[in-house]
This record gives sequence, structure tokens and C-alpha cells, in this order.
Amino acid sequence: MNIICNQKVHDLIRRKYKDSTLNLSGDLRVIEPFETIVSHGTEVTALPAVHMADEQALFYILRKKGTTILLAFDTGKWDERVWDFLRNFSFNGVVVDETMGNRSYHGHLNISEVCYIKERMAEQGLIGGITPFIVTHISHNSNPVFSKLKKLFAAEGIQVAYDGWQVSI
Repeated sequence: MNIICNQKVHDLIRRKYKDSTLNLSGDLRVIEPFETIVSHGTEVTALPAVHMADEQALFYILRKKGTTILLAFDTGKWDERVWDFLRNFSFNGVVVDETMGNRSYHGHLNISEVCYIKERMAEQGLIGGITPFIVTHISHNSNPVFSKLKKLFAAEGIQVAYDGWQVSI
């Protein structure tokens, strides 16, 4: 397994496997925000997430064979540096965190923030009308039940993921 991560996660993994009888096979690589590296034919670009005070969390753009996907988990509102950087992309699929329901929290997105992201991405030409836009990382503490959340987001053209669901992009 190849792991691409920030420096803190890298150091934690190295420390864990140094003191363990388990072997870490595969590649362990550090990536910085706005950096792109290639792993197994996939371009991986890191973006700075707003998640933790003591660590630069990341979310990612994946590009392979003409398909570009944005995976934005464990992040709050994106700063303008991210929006400026995204102008260079056109996405075939977007999957974002929607943890907070109607509540606000610094390190995760809520329903209105997800809708804002989708709208702004469409306005900037980053996604088209048929681009799959999916929410995941859904907290049972802050959100309506699945059927209500699905109906709410359907009105916005957003799909709601669930355990075991598969989608082709």
C-alpha cells in the first residue's frame, strides 16, 4: 500500500512501525499543500484543509487517464488560496465532507457550506451540470435521517453517500 500524507502523519507511521513487529510495505511519501506527485500513474495534488490547529491536514485532487476527482474530507470552509488554485481544474466528480448538518464547526462542512461550494464550483466552471457531486462523512449527531438528507440535497443536485454505495465516475 502506498501512503501519501503530511509530515506529521508520516512521522507517526514511521514511529509506529519502527517499534512494531509489523512491516510497512509500500511507499510512504510526504506531500505539501499545492504540491503534485505521481503514484501508480495517478497525479495526487494536496490542498490545505481547515481541520486541526496542530497539524496541516490535507484534502486531494486525483487525476488519472483524463479523469479528475476532488476528495475533500475533514475540512471546513476553503480559503481563497484553494479557490484560486482550483481555477486550473475541471472536475469529473466531487466528494466532500458534510458532517455538521445545520450546525457550524471549524473543521467540517455543514449543509449550507456544501451547497455554497457546489454553487461556486459551478459558477467558476469547475464542474458541469452532470458532474457527480457527492457528500459523505455524515455525522449521525448533526444531520437529518438519510431519507430527509437525500431529499434535501437532491433539490441541489447533490448525491448522499452511504455505507457500501458505489459510484462510477
